[in-house]
This record gives sequence, C-alpha cells and structure tokens, in this order.
Amino acid sequence: LCLWCAPLPTFLPIMGPAPKQVEKDAEAAKSIGLQARDPANLGIMMHFFSEGVIVGSLPGVFTGFLLSYLNVPANIVLTAAGLAKLPVTFSFLLGLVSDCKPIRGRRRQPYMIFGWGLTCSALLFLAALPTPAPYFCVGADGAYDMTVPPCNPEAR
Repeated sequence: LCLWCAPLPTFLPIMGPAPKQVEKDAEAAKSIGLQARDPANLGIMMHFFSEGVIVGSLPGVFTGFLLSYLNVPANIVLTAAGLAKLPVTFSFLLGLVSDCKPIRGRRRQPYMIFGWGLTCSALLFLAALPTPAPYFCVGADGAYDMTVPPCNPEAR
C-alpha cells in the first residue's frame, strides 16, 4: 500500500486468511527479528549481504589500486569513493519510487533485479578492461622502486 501516492480507501474488505497463514503469522509474531532460513526472505538477505560486500570492498580497491598502483592524487581518490557511495544516499528515494510505481504488480523485486543486473554488468565491464602499467617501476624483488623516475607517468 503506497501511503504517499493514493488516498486510503474508505473501507477495507474483511477476508479471513488461510489457516496455514494464521499459524505462520503466529509463529512469526513469537519470534523476534528476521528469520534467515525462510525462503521468502532469501532475496532480501542476499541483497544486504551483496551490498555489504560491494560497499565494504570499494574503499580498499580505491585505496590500493588508484592511490598506490596508479599514484592518483588523494583528493581524486576521495572523490571517486564519495561518488561510489552516492547510490546508497538515494536508496530512500528509490524505495519511495518502487512503492509508488510497481512493475507488473511487484514493488521491490523488479527494482532490485534491475539494480543488481546493472551492478553486475558494470563490474563485468570493469573486469574486462585491460589493467594499465603501474606508475612506479617494479624492482627485481617485486616492490616499487621509488629511486628511479616513473615508468608510466601517463597512468596518473
């Protein structure tokens, strides 16, 4: 029910739920919190787990790859990290849109599938791009050799 989009109905039809649903609701009322083993909750659990992995791993990727490997200035790395967190800022707005404009009668599921499809395709695109040479030269021991001029000054 979208409370922001349409007025509330003047009456609600009273229909008795199925007996199995009453038992299920009673068990759910007794428990506190989300039941992780319920198959109906699997999508939401996977969504928040995946979001945690993506949001938790991006700062390490930005720091390690951009700052150390390519020697990008720190202000640009922080700007990229802030832009990567921008979609999380708009999650409330996207939740509002998904509640008000359901797709084929479903509110959140099509939007979540579209969002994760877009995320997967962007990550696959980034994985397919060739990695540039590092900014600093790599010594015989595998560490960066800071005593010589950069081998790839265009990486910056």
